[in-house]
Amino acid sequence: MPSNVTYAGGCIKYIKSKNTETLSQQQVQAAIMAIAHGRLKPGLKTNREHVNHVKDIISVKNTANPCPKCGSDMVIRTAKKGAHIGSKFWGCTDYPKCRAIFNISQ
Repeated sequence: MPSNVTYAGGCIKYIKSKNTETLSQQQVQAAIMAIAHGRLKPGLKTNREHVNHVKDIISVKNTANPCPKCGSDMVIRTAKKGAHIGSKFWGCTDYPKCRAIFNISQ
């Protein structure tokens, strides 16, 4: 978005100001047909498969920094009390079951 667009009305106005045709009507219809042809039939089974697929994607994305003790994700946390108050560290998301922590090297 351009810096001068800061609210929904400006967004709509900006979008409507663009009138250069980039796709022909035939290309638009072909894209619509391809999307419609590739869609799965709506239903409970499809929804469950979708939810499981999204969970799989999230689990793969979140395992980029796994905890060496339990395998859960490690996230950056800030010490709220003690001698290291305000300092950042890696902490396990399964706290308090897993108390694995690592200092952030600078």
